[in-house]
Amino acid sequence: MLVQDLEASNNKEDHERKENEVDVILGYDLQQIKAHINNQIERESELRQFIPDKIQVGIFDISFDKIKSKSIQKHKYIIERLKNLIHSIIKYNVRDIARSKDKIMRTIENIPVDIRKLAEISRFIEDIPALVVELNRSIENT
Repeated sequence: MLVQDLEASNNKEDHERKENEVDVILGYDLQQIKAHINNQIERESELRQFIPDKIQVGIFDISFDKIKSKSIQKHKYIIERLKNLIHSIIKYNVRDIARSKDKIMRTIENIPVDIRKLAEISRFIEDIPALVVELNRSIENT
């Protein structure tokens, strides 16, 4: 019994952690993320263009190769992380849309056992066009 309680507790904690991650992910607007990506690409390009590979000061050659490559790698890493964030947002939105579609299908396929259930299903079917419009809006935003 204790093992089951611990597993249930761990599953609940994992579920809460995942929900918090989703809340953090959904707090970002895709356009903002794209703007950050473009900003990082511009910075990377500026580094490539304006930082020389080396300079000569008197008789000394000072190399900037390592500094330049590390800075470029940093920007590439940030770009990759932002792209992964976009993928996570899209993945979550697609799952949410699929769940909504599945809920509609389960409700429609449900065979009513009495008049009350039939009335509930009929009202639900009447609301389907509004649900589809909302799902289409979600798809367009993704």
